[in-house]
Amino acid sequence: MTTSLTSAPTTGRVRQLRPVPAATAGNNGSTPRVLMIVLPEGGSVSLDPDGDVALGGGEYATPSSHLWVARTWWWQHRDLLRYRKIRNMVPGLCAGGQRHRINFTAMQAAAAYQAASVWQTWAKVVHGTDRAKTPAEIDAQLRGKPGNAKAADPDEVRRRFDAQPRIIAMRMHNAANPTATQLDPHDIEILQAGQGVYQNYSAARAVCGDAVQTATGARIEAAGPSLQQRMEFLHQATRLLTGLPARQRIVAVTH
Repeated sequence: MTTSLTSAPTTGRVRQLRPVPAATAGNNGSTPRVLMIVLPEGGSVSLDPDGDVALGGGEYATPSSHLWVARTWWWQHRDLLRYRKIRNMVPGLCAGGQRHRINFTAMQAAAAYQAASVWQTWAKVVHGTDRAKTPAEIDAQLRGKPGNAKAADPDEVRRRFDAQPRIIAMRMHNAANPTATQLDPHDIEILQAGQGVYQNYSAARAVCGDAVQTATGARIEAAGPSLQQRMEFLHQATRLLTGLPARQRIVAVTH
């Protein structure tokens, strides 16, 4: 991707720290959000001296080399953004390139395989506990009357959510096993839907990240944290990314 990279001008720009994004689409805000950018035909990626991508409007993001590279010849690596060779992994990872250079199928398979292990760990950890309610369900319960537009106290919703035995079991597992598979309580709805659903969800999210910016600059992301909203985003984003022309360029960034 070297031929399509340009350096962003730095005169007069002051680098500012950005706040941590709010939790959406399965990301609870504790980890960077992954944005998949589809470049318009003939478009380029602007990099500042720090190696960040200029998203426009003064917003910057860091290229994320987590995309699996399809089989390529060594001289084709120059067309990939942030290509890096991984030991015992052929042919490596990158942060962007032409659509046909990215192996979405392998990414989905690996994510589904890892998700099976996560779900099985979760099932053992929460064995014997009752189904946990989601924050949305607790909010609706506290509001009382159906259709009541007044939201419940968010602190009370959070307190009741964290006090559930199943959530406590997940958090205790994380605390007692910091180097083992960590279980995200914000994924409780998708975990409770079953192993197959969780694997398919993880496979789709491996490709789509948390949001997709189309070639026209439009931003696609989940409207909220519910399972239904996440699935709608993943369905739309997966069809968009996997249906791109072979030579359409895409870039993965975190912000």
